[in-house]
Amino acid sequence: MFSQIRQHCLHTQRRGAIALMAAVFLVMIFAFTAFTVDLGYLSIVDQELQAAVDSSALAAAYELKSATSTDVVRDAAEELAGLNSVNGQSLALDRDSDIEFGFWDETTGAFQAIPVVNDISLANAVRITGRLNRDRNSQVNLFFAPVLGRNNAEMESSAIAVIGRDDERDVMLVIDCSGSMADYNRMVYTLAAANVLVEELGDNDRLGLAVYSYPALVDGTESNNNNTRITRGSNRGRGNNGGSGGGAGGDTRLTGRLESHLALNFRPVTARLGQLAPGMYASRTCIGGGMRIAIEEFLAFPRDNVYGKKVQQVMVLMTDGLANETEPPGTNPVDSIYYYANLAKQNDIIIHGITLGRGADKPPIQYCADQTGGEYHHVDDGDFEGLFDVYRGIGRGNDQPRLVR
Repeated sequence: MFSQIRQHCLHTQRRGAIALMAAVFLVMIFAFTAFTVDLGYLSIVDQELQAAVDSSALAAAYELKSATSTDVVRDAAEELAGLNSVNGQSLALDRDSDIEFGFWDETTGAFQAIPVVNDISLANAVRITGRLNRDRNSQVNLFFAPVLGRNNAEMESSAIAVIGRDDERDVMLVIDCSGSMADYNRMVYTLAAANVLVEELGDNDRLGLAVYSYPALVDGTESNNNNTRITRGSNRGRGNNGGSGGGAGGDTRLTGRLESHLALNFRPVTARLGQLAPGMYASRTCIGGGMRIAIEEFLAFPRDNVYGKKVQQVMVLMTDGLANETEPPGTNPVDSIYYYANLAKQNDIIIHGITLGRGADKPPIQYCADQTGGEYHHVDDGDFEGLFDVYRGIGRGNDQPRLVR
């Protein structure tokens, strides 16, 4: 009898212990479930937030390439952020604290914020920070964690997008020095815009300068390399290295002129830019001559980067008028342009074409850009800010902005 009572008590104690253990384990299972579900949801929100700031930063950097106002960049950042759903609602940015302009150092991989000033061209990167917090009433409400005393979570993600490119380039400026460049101060502003481009080039870029017009007659016996010469008379031709063509009469004219070789030192180009003037050689326009000079410079002095890949070669070709002199082997002024555009394409030379003013012949210059994968821009007389923006964008590099962090 006593043994039966004892067994019954032991059995009751075991059931009580099991019930207690089950209760403890249920609490633990619930806690782990809450942790897993809420952690999974937070991971999803984090991915949404990162995607939103990434797209916002890229949009801002795209505008930064040519923007003259910080408002344009901020508007783009806000718009793209708002198009992304994060935690069930559009991501809102604070224009002052969430959108930062700065300088990205490729060498150190560091972002240095720059105080907003009137000269937005000082910045080459944008950092966007997305915040979900109580102050903005955008915190992430949790599902099960409130049982454990945690109702919500705050989150923050950032992205940095950089404009331009990370590869070095060889750049040849080809500038119209015909007489019409005096109209509307076109030469003054073109040279100023060219200097803006120079300021945007990288330390490993090389820069050269060529000009064109159709200068006065020179002695055909004179040897001057890198200057195109057309013989006056029935026979036309070019000698070796672009030297004198020894045709009838012995007198030749320069159609294009190399002002400065490709070099890592930009000072020779900037110094010469300050000396160029409309009609300094003549008033005529031989666009093909300037193109030929640039192409020959590229072909004579190519280089590879550290990976053994050919450095990108870029010709920046501008004109304010109509081609009215032929550069052999073309049969007319426009055919000369087409010939050298096709030659550039064959040698993987990119041509960015710029026409300035109402008198410029747009189709041939646009053809140059289209054939070689470059950009074409037309700038109206008086739109000198637009001209600066074009040269600034080319100097910075027209590759798509990229995320660096």
